[in-house]
Amino acid sequence: MLTPINDVNQHIMLNAYPQDLVYLCQTNKMAHQICHNESFWLKKFQYDGYVLPQIYDTPLYWLKAYITMNHVYHILDDLTLNHIVTLLVNQQYDLVYYIKLLNFFNVYDPIYRVDIIQQANLTNIKIKIIFNDIDYKITFMSGLKSIPYKNISQSSLIQILFHLLYQNIIIDII
Repeated sequence: MLTPINDVNQHIMLNAYPQDLVYLCQTNKMAHQICHNESFWLKKFQYDGYVLPQIYDTPLYWLKAYITMNHVYHILDDLTLNHIVTLLVNQQYDLVYYIKLLNFFNVYDPIYRVDIIQQANLTNIKIKIIFNDIDYKITFMSGLKSIPYKNISQSSLIQILFHLLYQNIIIDII
């Protein structure tokens, strides 16, 4: 599928589906170099209409970042159709972690200060996202307790979902 010509290979890879990129990046040395070239990935994100991820606390590996962002956009499509998505998350993270993550992406809700959240001592957290035709509402759930958070923009939600998926914090989507 790839050729000995670098520009042609870049064009092929630019038009490739995410699942094909995993294979293509391992095809030969030239393809491997393309997959480790930041400018290629900047073009690929732009070509597919994806926003560039902001990094919260981890280095960025471009192929994984691209596949993760593709997954984020599929979740957004599901939200548009179903209006509610629930995320099951890795239980090693507590609610304080999620509040700090939201703060990093400038999603502040002054009601939920970290010191108050720490006192709530929530475990087995699920995150429910509701689409209301304009923006999104995040609710943290733990057993019968529910902590609604303020509405957030699509761009903020994209960055938050990207981070949760990229770090393997989301373990299932229901």
